[in-house]
This record gives sequence, C-alpha cells and structure tokens, in this order.
Amino acid sequence: MARETLEQKAMRIAQETGLDYENVLQGMQMGDIDFQMAVAPYMGYKGEIDPSIARYHALPKGVRSSLKGFSIPSTSKTPYINVGSFAKARGDSFLLPAEAGTVNAIDDGATPATWAHEYAHQYRKDKALLDKAFPESGEYDMDAYFAFTKFGRKNAPEINARVLDIRNAQNINELLDPVQYIANAEIKHLENEIDKAFSTDNVKEARKLNKKSNYIRENIINNPTQKNIKDYINTNLKDLNVEYDKLGTSKSNLFKSIVTNNDKEERAKTAKTFKESLD
Repeated sequence: MARETLEQKAMRIAQETGLDYENVLQGMQMGDIDFQMAVAPYMGYKGEIDPSIARYHALPKGVRSSLKGFSIPSTSKTPYINVGSFAKARGDSFLLPAEAGTVNAIDDGATPATWAHEYAHQYRKDKALLDKAFPESGEYDMDAYFAFTKFGRKNAPEINARVLDIRNAQNINELLDPVQYIANAEIKHLENEIDKAFSTDNVKEARKLNKKSNYIRENIINNPTQKNIKDYINTNLKDLNVEYDKLGTSKSNLFKSIVTNNDKEERAKTAKTFKESLD
C-alpha cells in the first residue's frame, strides 16, 4: 500500500474542492488527534495508533453486514473482502476494498472499540501469547501456548483479540459481544470434545462436558446478566488473563474492578471455610 501523507491528502482534497490548503490540513490534524484520543483508552494508552492506515466504509442503503470491521495484513494480496457474506441473509454479497496494511471499520460499527480491535490484529497483539510461546530464542513457553489455543487453534487469534477487548472495555455493555463470541467458541470446542469422548465410549466424560456446555449456553448466550458475564470472565478466562498479566498487557479500570471483586469474594470464601474448620 502506498501510504499517503497527511500533507499530500490535504493538498489533494484542497485541489479537488477548491478549499484553502492550510485550513484543510489543520482540520485533518485535529481530526487525527481526536481519533487517537478516542481509540487510546481501548488500547491501554500503549502502542501506535496510526490514523493514516484507518479506512471507514459506509454501506449503501439496503446492504447489511454483521461485520463491524476488519484488518488486512501488510503482506495481503487480496483486493476485496465480501462483507455481505457476514450478513444473516444468505446469498448477500457486497465487496469492500481490502488495502494491504489497513484497519477498517464498517458503517455504525465504527466505534473506538472496533478500531482498537482491528489495530490489535494489525499490530499482532492478538498473537502476543503465540509469540511468547515460540520466541526466536527457542525458549518455549507452553503455558502461553495452551492459553492461546484454549478453545482450538483455528480461530485462536480472533478469540485472543476478544480477550483484549474484554480487558480494555470502558463500560459494562462493551463486554457482552466479546464474551458471547468466546462463549460460542468454547461451546463449539466442547462439542468436539464430547464427540471424542463418545467415540472412545467415555460416557462419563461426555456427560460432564455436555453439562458444562449447557451451563455456558444457558447463562452466557441465553441469559447474559452482568453477574453471569463477570463470573465467566473470572472463571473460564482466568488462565488466559493470567498469561496476559505476565506480559503486562493493558487492562481498563472496569476490568480491574471485575477481577478485584472476584479476588475479594474468593478470599472471603476461603476465610469463611478456614473459620468453619476451627469450629
């Protein structure tokens, strides 16, 4: 991708519209600053936020897509992405340009949280645990690898990107989408494990896994209360977040409060159990 500088872009727009170049440039500079300030909290105020690689796509009236955004690697040679394939109605098709090395947001999905999610993909933050598991030094970290692939290898980068979304969420409503995405991935993973258990006649294990799958479906997919969401983060995602904590990965005040409250509850339970043992 041939990156256009802010000055070049301002000059092009000024020539196309007849506007004053300095005014266009100043407005664009302020726009970039506002953009960076909006996205920064969702990235823990860490790392680069390069506005020049951001692309916004408005969809024509009548075109639907459940996809909020996408990131295109710098090595990609794919010219277009079919966002219509993400629509609920099968057969929909709508192509958007897929410029190499860009982060993209679509229509009303263009929120600071979406932009941060796509930057995480672009800067390989979604593969931080994988990079830790297999560093160039050759000192493998299997805890990092097992956490990264906890719900399967195929979709691991996207799942890990959702974990980062959870860690940097700024309000409770922003937790629902990433938590449910991961929960659905876990259910699918459990279903595969159930099939394996049945294939070896391990009925007891299959029933155990099925019970866990049903619990997640009922409490996270069908009845996602704030308590259920917080419990899921503190239990099912605990090992993943332990590994991200080791890396010093950012976390919002909201996330800290969720984990801290859980720690207090666990300490209270332990203290109560210890007291009862003395009675």
